[in-house]
Amino acid sequence: MSNLQTKILTDTWITATWSEYLQVIENLDSEKAKCYYHSQKYRIEMSPLGNKHGRDHAVIMLTINLFSI
Repeated sequence: MSNLQTKILTDTWITATWSEYLQVIENLDSEKAKCYYHSQKYRIEMSPLGNKHGRDHAVIMLTINLFSI
């Protein structure tokens, strides 16, 4: 038999009860995710880390340095 997993939607507000929210965050694989619950809705945000993220900061730092000189 194969294991089927439902992909969790991220970066969007989803309507759910408090107990459903708790079930989702208990089964969440990533420890770096940020989870929020407000007014019967929850949201899971994944942090954008990696090479691409680091390059964005390098471009900003280079621009500031060139402007400062």
